[in-house]
Amino acid sequence: MNVFKLKKEIEEKEIALELLIKQCEKEEEKVFLFKNNKKIDRLKKRIVALDQEIAELQKSYDHQLEMKENAGKAMRKVVVFTKKNLLKTCIGCVVACIAYYGYLFFKPLNINGEQTTYRSMIESYENMEVSSSDYTPETYDQYIHDLEEAEAQKNEIFLSVEEKLSYIDALLSSYDSLEPIPDKTTLLSEINKANEYDISTFTPNSVEDFKSAISKVQVIYEDENATKKEVDDAEADITDAYLLLTLKADKTKLVELYNKYTNYSLDEYTSSSIKSFDKEIQNAKELIDDENISQDEVDKQVQAMKSIETLLVEKADKTVLKNLIDECNQLDENNYKTGYDALIAEVKSSSTILSNDNVTQEEVDSAVTRLQSAKNDLSEYVTNVYRINMSARMQSNNHVGNDWSYERYYNNEAVHDGFEVPGEPGSSITVGMAITERDKSPDEGYETVSITLENGYQTSFDIIVSEDMGRYAGNTATFTVTVTVTYLRQE
Repeated sequence: MNVFKLKKEIEEKEIALELLIKQCEKEEEKVFLFKNNKKIDRLKKRIVALDQEIAELQKSYDHQLEMKENAGKAMRKVVVFTKKNLLKTCIGCVVACIAYYGYLFFKPLNINGEQTTYRSMIESYENMEVSSSDYTPETYDQYIHDLEEAEAQKNEIFLSVEEKLSYIDALLSSYDSLEPIPDKTTLLSEINKANEYDISTFTPNSVEDFKSAISKVQVIYEDENATKKEVDDAEADITDAYLLLTLKADKTKLVELYNKYTNYSLDEYTSSSIKSFDKEIQNAKELIDDENISQDEVDKQVQAMKSIETLLVEKADKTVLKNLIDECNQLDENNYKTGYDALIAEVKSSSTILSNDNVTQEEVDSAVTRLQSAKNDLSEYVTNVYRINMSARMQSNNHVGNDWSYERYYNNEAVHDGFEVPGEPGSSITVGMAITERDKSPDEGYETVSITLENGYQTSFDIIVSEDMGRYAGNTATFTVTVTVTYLRQE
């Protein structure tokens, strides 16, 4: 890593360390109130881990400065040597090129100073004690690879200064990147403890999340290239994993209320209110079956179940309304002058309410009031009007006469055929007819009859006219009178 970047990272982590320390101090001030020892312990672990990480970074930083300084000194020697032996260097390069491209097999001039410096730097790394047991395989293998690459070119005299520096830089970088194998004892202990933790009282989903978190930590533990920071973070992740666990909800009260209302008698309640009632029952069933439901959701449903009976609305008593509708349906339209159409409209509206299972008692009572008012507003006819027809037909005539007149009477007054009579249905009136012979000495016959005022009524009676004078005195003529009654209207 670049020296300046390393320095910057150290400064940033020192700032983070100060913030953690301040946060821990605040938590310690609140500990007596909130009893949050677990959070303080976790913060202290992170402080220790971050402090160790800063120390390691500082060590790497100091070592890299030292290596950079040594490399600078070596490069300065190379530059001074090159300046002093510029002619030799140029001649050596020319000869080397000729040898290389002309396949000449002789050694060029040996620039001892520069080559010796490069070789000595490689040998300084060869003499360092770097054991594979102390560092992660990945960083150790990279270091050995870069060292072997540099060693392979240790005696190569045709390397340029830039090529030599690239090998040195790669070796320096891989050396600084050597990652010490972290101590995983605590991590293993925490993993074992987590795997043995009793999770039977927690919801399946939270248990799954907990196991997933532990599995990720297990990957870090099994990773032979894991860094100390990754191990420390894994330990913190285990602590946080316990916070993922959610206790299973206590559903005892909810089950008790569910069992109480499952077989509740609903015959006396409206269908719409039963739907609302059943919905709450179904909600309770879903919560009971859900193993991942929270205690808060269960408690809310318990409260809803406690007031579930208030959702039910009793069916209205429609007896009075039904009887009144039946009465109105039996009324004869012909008996009323006005109000009948309004009554029929109200009967239809009331019949809709009668067939609706979800109406309230208040709505039924209101319908009764409106229908009764419409019935009271009916205007009845005072009486019926009938037409009376009276016709006479001669049955026999023994020389009584040939020219006749017919007069009809009602209430002792002459009336025309088809006269109108008001009267109550079924009542009786008396009518009569006079039949007169038209001659110098007229003969007359007169009879009355009682009739019933009823549409379609018909009766008949006979009138006999006797000759009073002359040779045919005592002879008679017989007439049959037919009376019919026809209903006309009401008034």
